[in-house]
Amino acid sequence: MKRYRMADGSPEHIDGGANLIKNYTKTLPGEQRPPAIWTLGEIVSQEAARIEAIILKHDPSWTYGKSFDITHTKEEEQQYGKELIGLFEQLKQNPFDQAGIWNKVQNTMVNYATNGGGSQSVRGQVLAGAGDSFLRMENCWSLLLKRQ
Repeated sequence: MKRYRMADGSPEHIDGGANLIKNYTKTLPGEQRPPAIWTLGEIVSQEAARIEAIILKHDPSWTYGKSFDITHTKEEEQQYGKELIGLFEQLKQNPFDQAGIWNKVQNTMVNYATNGGGSQSVRGQVLAGAGDSFLRMENCWSLLLKRQ
């Protein structure tokens, strides 16, 4: 059963997502509710389709509810390490472009975590999951560079 256009079929997803939309639309005037429900349902459906496509690209046998593997090959791990080493070397050699280099470090790490893909919302979730780790890392490196 699909409620509020939640399409994956899992009870948790249907109930959780539907209740979220339902509770939000209750705060709207009556005439705004149907278009809001439709618009939010479209957003959810499109985002679910984008995420599903990313996962299926890496695991064509994946279905809803099944976990998926985001491990990397040895070569990918080595390339990731080389990229980060190069960026940290740049930090040491060019402390005046710290903001640009930190942006590259963050992008490199997010690309690695998302297997080089992901929509902006997936990438945002990875960044949110990292919490303040990037800021703490930047602050630590800044202190180290000042001591040189």
